[in-house]
Amino acid sequence: MYFTWWKRENGESDEQTLRRELLEELGAEIDKLEFYKQYFDKAIFEEGFDFQQRTYIVTLKSNIISVKNEIKEALWISSDYEEYEVLLNPTLKNKIVPDLISSGYIEDRNKILKK
Repeated sequence: MYFTWWKRENGESDEQTLRRELLEELGAEIDKLEFYKQYFDKAIFEEGFDFQQRTYIVTLKSNIISVKNEIKEALWISSDYEEYEVLLNPTLKNKIVPDLISSGYIEDRNKILKK
């Protein structure tokens, strides 16, 4: 799962923040959580600023989520997301999603269709 909006409250760890935010915003409880990678990139709307993004592999207790609060929509994607006109920010599109596909975390639909 990927979220750009989660924010820590005083003294929270990444894990505590992610658990709280997923429950508050999607009604989702985490079963397993593991650090994946940290990415660095240029901020696209704030020239001269860099940002870091820590990513986690999360297994939910249920695949049923319920969009709440500030979230407008949520979706699951596979490697063919562009065919469905799903737009991703540059860091997701150029770094994170390709890494997740090559690591097997996101299904590579092109390999399946070629078999």
